[in-house]
Amino acid sequence: MPTFEETVEDALTTVRLVPRWHLDAAEWPLVAGSLTRLAEAIAAGDLRAVHAALGELEDHGPTRLAAIARGATGDAGRQAPPPAIMDVVNTLIHPSHGWGEVSSSQRGSGSSGRG
Repeated sequence: MPTFEETVEDALTTVRLVPRWHLDAAEWPLVAGSLTRLAEAIAAGDLRAVHAALGELEDHGPTRLAAIARGATGDAGRQAPPPAIMDVVNTLIHPSHGWGEVSSSQRGSGSSGRG
């Protein structure tokens, strides 16, 4: 099973792709919620919550099949990430405090570590 650090790096790899996504406007609030849950899970050192939030984020992202289905219509009606999404992405990729502050006793516990 991957370590907490490996899981976070995998999650951040997906987060780094978000600026390239073009989604319907109604989908961006769902992405925002997933990003917020991901940031909270990382900060809490909750491995299970990181996995769950990453799964949600990936579910909201574009898929190759959807891109093929659009074909000639291109990205009509789809939008690049709004500024609020980019703010969360930037905070996740470049946290001011760093992710190293999560204690090793919290990592992988499956709980938030807060009590």
